[in-house]
Amino acid sequence: MQTSVDLSQIPQPDIVEVPDFETVLADIQALIVAAMPAELQASVSAALLLESEPMAALAQAFTYREIHLLQRINEAVRAVLLSSALGGDLDQVAGNFDTERLLITEATDEADTEYESDEALRARTLLSWARLSTAGARNAYHYFARGADADVLDVRAYGPETHNQEGRVFLYVLSRTGDGTAPQVLLDKVLTAVNPEDVRPITDYVADYVRSAVIVNYQVMADIYVPYGVDTATVLENATAALNEYTASVHLINATAARSGIDGALHQDGVVTVDLHSPAADVVATMGEAPHCTAVKINLVVMDHDR
Repeated sequence: MQTSVDLSQIPQPDIVEVPDFETVLADIQALIVAAMPAELQASVSAALLLESEPMAALAQAFTYREIHLLQRINEAVRAVLLSSALGGDLDQVAGNFDTERLLITEATDEADTEYESDEALRARTLLSWARLSTAGARNAYHYFARGADADVLDVRAYGPETHNQEGRVFLYVLSRTGDGTAPQVLLDKVLTAVNPEDVRPITDYVADYVRSAVIVNYQVMADIYVPYGVDTATVLENATAALNEYTASVHLINATAARSGIDGALHQDGVVTVDLHSPAADVVATMGEAPHCTAVKINLVVMDHDR
């Protein structure tokens, strides 16, 4: 099965080499010495080696400036790459792929306008290549379904190799709201996006098979042990934030909420050990399923100061 490239795993390019500080400083010192009359070169060379000399300070300032400019060149190049562009730069890059950032919620008196995140836009932009296929590529369905409405958090298409029904495409949709169950109005929008004859191959039948993801609920209950004397409030705050980030990252179709991932999220600085009570096993989603954490209970235990 063809999958999208994980852009986060591709090293960022350096268009220009950025030498280390000492190398650039030596080059600048050599240029300064070479620019001096022959009778002054020895004394200038010696002065450049003294930190107390204004000329030495200027040489270091020029060095920092040159390195900064070289780094800015690399940053400017990365700002026009899909893998590293952010904000408005990413909007421009996505526009080259005929893909726009989705509006999640309109602004209200209490909250600002919320738009699709950079990572979500980046993922959809990468999928946009698949829409050019006329062979019913899996990622083509993913692209059109994700663009149907901003409430689509995730989508997964399954063919006969998974469900053994020839000519049928099962399309499961995960909503951004609530526990992820997709309402019928959202499913209708997705069907409208993927079912036109210029999108769906004539041999694919999808009309009756756009469904909500099946939500697999689980709870996290754990004891985290910390040594006597640490800032327990900070440790608990960091562990909770990391756990929430992890559970959100695996709230996707066909994802796995792994005990090792939960343990790792809870094991922040200051934590000696984690005793994870729930889930008792990895929450492994199958076709059309998505793990969803419904509750978190973290009990912080301060260890005896003699231990």
